[in-house]
Amino acid sequence: MKHKFRAGDPPTKIHEIKTFQAFLKKAPNLINCTIQNIDFTEIKIKWHNIKMQHCTFIGCKFENGDLQHLIERDAIVLHEPKTIPYHV
Repeated sequence: MKHKFRAGDPPTKIHEIKTFQAFLKKAPNLINCTIQNIDFTEIKIKWHNIKMQHCTFIGCKFENGDLQHLIERDAIVLHEPKTIPYHV
């Protein structure tokens, strides 16, 4: 059975759009990344140019086409919880 994560691939957590853009400038991939509470509706991201593996978006906002594209590429997209005492 294959392991989901390999040693040497530490998870990356991104909480700000500037950090996200800087991260992508270094390497256009989202591998073992958790992206949290970013509004992507105000910027254009060419998602098809970004390599993704084990990528999770929590509480982020997307244009409908982008959201569908990410889901089709096996990204995990979790909306901000509204009915539990947890804030993103």
